[in-house]
Amino acid sequence: MITIGFLELNSIAKGILAVDMMLKAAEIKLVSARPSCPGKYQILITGEVSAVESALRIGEESAKTNVVDRLLIPRVNPQVIEAINM
Repeated sequence: MITIGFLELNSIAKGILAVDMMLKAAEIKLVSARPSCPGKYQILITGEVSAVESALRIGEESAKTNVVDRLLIPRVNPQVIEAINM
């Protein structure tokens, strides 16, 4: 089953750095990485549970105090990812 990971940061620059580190650290798929409201950056990833957990940890470590929130949803039906991408 697929896992969803979400990381929100209050710095666009730190968000770009975090997503780069996350993609290099674990075998995950990037669903989206983009700025939201002024100054915020959102990263949405999928993959196996352990890979997503590892990537989120690396993203949090690289962004440190700029992390606003994180979310991990394990065992998601693949149709949910398809619906997110529509």
